[in-house]
Amino acid sequence: MRYCNKEKIIVFFDGTIDRNRVAHIIKIHKILSNIFKYVIIVISRITPEAYVDIRKNIDISSRHSVLILDSNIMTEKRYFLLNEWILYTIQLFRLVSMKIVSRNTTFLLMGTLNLPALLFGLLLNNRVYTFAGGFAYLANLRLLNTSRRLFHKIFIHLKTIVTKIIEFITIFISSYVILESKNMRKYIPFFSFFKHFINKKIIDYGALYVDTNIFRMVTPIALRDSIGYIGSFEPYRSTVELVYVFKILARILPNVKFILIGSGSLYDKIISIVNNNPLLKSRIEVKKYVSYSEMPIYLNKIKIFIFPSLSDGLPNTLLESMATCTITIATPVGGIPDIISNGINGFLLYNGISVLNLVRLTLHVLSLPYHELENISRNAQATIEKFYTFNATIVRWKHIFCI
Repeated sequence: MRYCNKEKIIVFFDGTIDRNRVAHIIKIHKILSNIFKYVIIVISRITPEAYVDIRKNIDISSRHSVLILDSNIMTEKRYFLLNEWILYTIQLFRLVSMKIVSRNTTFLLMGTLNLPALLFGLLLNNRVYTFAGGFAYLANLRLLNTSRRLFHKIFIHLKTIVTKIIEFITIFISSYVILESKNMRKYIPFFSFFKHFINKKIIDYGALYVDTNIFRMVTPIALRDSIGYIGSFEPYRSTVELVYVFKILARILPNVKFILIGSGSLYDKIISIVNNNPLLKSRIEVKKYVSYSEMPIYLNKIKIFIFPSLSDGLPNTLLESMATCTITIATPVGGIPDIISNGINGFLLYNGISVLNLVRLTLHVLSLPYHELENISRNAQATIEKFYTFNATIVRWKHIFCI
């Protein structure tokens, strides 16, 4: 196995790691362990369930380790940002005393808000890569657009500005910035003003892989009877609107079932909407979490996978759904237009996210002839097999770190 000249990489995940983020960590670890001799994963906080999942899937050895900085607080509780950064920075300096971090160690930040780890790495004269899978300020914009209370709008507006500035600083001072696809460039904060400088450090082919041995077609598209969504239940993913879409479709399509898998701040509201509609409740399966090994089973039940996100990078669940030959309907945001060609290997919702637009497009897709749907599903699978297999991803990521 050929490693990079710099043998060790330290990967920093900020925020609380729950079970939904574990698959991301496992993929990153698997990629980097094929490139670097030593891979150290540093996590700020983690839920107990997620910690068990990581220990099951990552072989902790002399070459690979997972460090929990705040090991006594393995909860989903979040601190006020400034307090959190102070505590986090203190923990980072402990890594030096433990001889885990030294000069000339490669840093990889998984996210654009981990400013303490970035400054820490630059202070040690290390090369720091920032993986920008998406931008948090865009998610805040969704809250701004949906809030009706004045003071809440003001708070969200200020939060969006602060988040955007922090993300810009992170991008501006990082050694390199890894994007998941080319289309993500236009979402970089203040990109048009600093394009000349930022372009020099952008690497825009850092998407992760899909395990095509697991995520593959088992059930032909003609035999599937469900419409579904898998992902976070947050405002920027338009999941409440999607449930109202399911309510309408349940009346129009008597033989169709619905699948909804995920967790987040809107979970209770979504459950309430479902429970208050007997027709939908009898036809929908809602799960807060399914394991990575169970995911292909559910995707092979889904004929149409709807992903109505306002902001994103290149979501793993979207790639995995395409690998299992689902027909995908998604919004043209983030890196999604780089993978979905409208009408060729999926469908893009250009008219804006609304219940009516989603219902119309879904009914249009279901009205297409079987052979056309089969071609689209096969094209989706072919896209993944060409660009997003493990081997193809390793080649891209070796190019990132080994040049």
